[in-house]
Amino acid sequence: MRRLKKVYDGLLSRGSSFWGAPVVSYNGRYMAGTGYNAAHHRVEVFLLDAAGLLMAMN
Repeated sequence: MRRLKKVYDGLLSRGSSFWGAPVVSYNGRYMAGTGYNAAHHRVEVFLLDAAGLLMAMN
C-alpha cells in the first residue's frame, strides 16, 4: 500500500490534497476518490490511472 499524497505529490498544486480513494479497481490500476483543489478553491472528484506507478513498482 502507498499513500497517494506521497506518490503523486508532484501532480498537485500547492495546498491541494487527496482526501481518499475509496474505490480501487480489482487490479489496482484505477482509483477514484475526492480531494481539495487549492488552485480552484474547491473539492473535486478524481479518477487516477496508476499504470505508470504500477510499472515503476514491478
